[in-house]
Amino acid sequence: MIRMNYISNLGLEKVTGGWSGVNYQLYHNFSSKFDVRFVGPVNPPVDKAEKILSKAGRVAGVKGNFYFFSDKRLKAISKQVNGKCNPEAELDFYLGSTSWLQCKSNRPYACFLDASFPTYIGLYHNQDEFRKNDVERICRLERDWLNNADMVFYSSTWTKKDALEKLNVADDADKHIVVKLGGNINGSREDSYHPEKDGINLLFISFHFEKKGGMDCWKAFQLLKRDFPDAKLHLIGQKPPDKVMNTAGVVHHGVLDKADPLQLKEYEEILSKATFLIHPTRMDATPTVLIEAAYFGCPSVAPAVFGIPDLIGDKQTGVLLNEKFTAEDIAGVITGLLNKQDHYTAMRKACRAYAMNELSWDAVTNKIYLKIREKLQVAAQQV
Repeated sequence: MIRMNYISNLGLEKVTGGWSGVNYQLYHNFSSKFDVRFVGPVNPPVDKAEKILSKAGRVAGVKGNFYFFSDKRLKAISKQVNGKCNPEAELDFYLGSTSWLQCKSNRPYACFLDASFPTYIGLYHNQDEFRKNDVERICRLERDWLNNADMVFYSSTWTKKDALEKLNVADDADKHIVVKLGGNINGSREDSYHPEKDGINLLFISFHFEKKGGMDCWKAFQLLKRDFPDAKLHLIGQKPPDKVMNTAGVVHHGVLDKADPLQLKEYEEILSKATFLIHPTRMDATPTVLIEAAYFGCPSVAPAVFGIPDLIGDKQTGVLLNEKFTAEDIAGVITGLLNKQDHYTAMRKACRAYAMNELSWDAVTNKIYLKIREKLQVAAQQV
């Protein structure tokens, strides 16, 4: 069995979904395919002086350094990794890339990438607040680190294209490989949704209601109620504004913790009765909620941005919206499908089949395993 160091900045005890779910699923699925040593969580604190200096400068209108990935912290990360790794391992496997830019060993290394540093800072920060030279420093380090990696596995076609273009990394199809990703729950044995019995249940899931398009979802729901007055909108995550909460048909379930068996059961029950997941996001790289809904046969309506087209086959397993969509667009496509029951039923079937076959962690990690085994065998023959 191939010996692997699985290196992560996250622990395994807390799983909230998103990146922590990816971390948990990769490790546990790798454990059945590799002899794995978990190296983590590797997350040394930031240097307080660097943090204060950067923040004080930005408050004063002066650009600061991106202190979270300062050379000092990156070297501290490297030191921790070296101290925890199994020196007899045949491969180091990293969750992500940017935290590990100063990590070096004589072993081959690979990573799973959902967003490169240029993508991350563009989506979640105001890049203009940081010194150009410091951002470029991190990008240069990441470019070199990815160039020297033996394998880079991507969560989507968009993630790969975006990372390679922004970092000016040459594409090598044998090294840069799209494997997609899975959800952070188990799939259902069958699609149990019955339109006549369960009614029309629209679903929105996010810890950030307005940032992830919650208001567009709510507006679309109000439009749909003209034709389907008994429809309901189920919200999981952050509590929305009062005007949303006070709308007839809106049901807020709060934040559901998948680590709690009872809350996980409630979450899966909601998914199993959902007619559509509406995810009008403008800031997700590869939203796993689309996959988790699909495990239960629930198709999603989401914009054709970022890695979403790898998760939804337009008009087949869900609906991809134009990037400049409106609430009217959302309501229109849903109304059209609800009025074509045969098409909708076929979409649910195709949606679930695609998710179970292509977007399960077993399928994803099996692709990774086969590629790693092939690469190491070739390397051994060349020695």
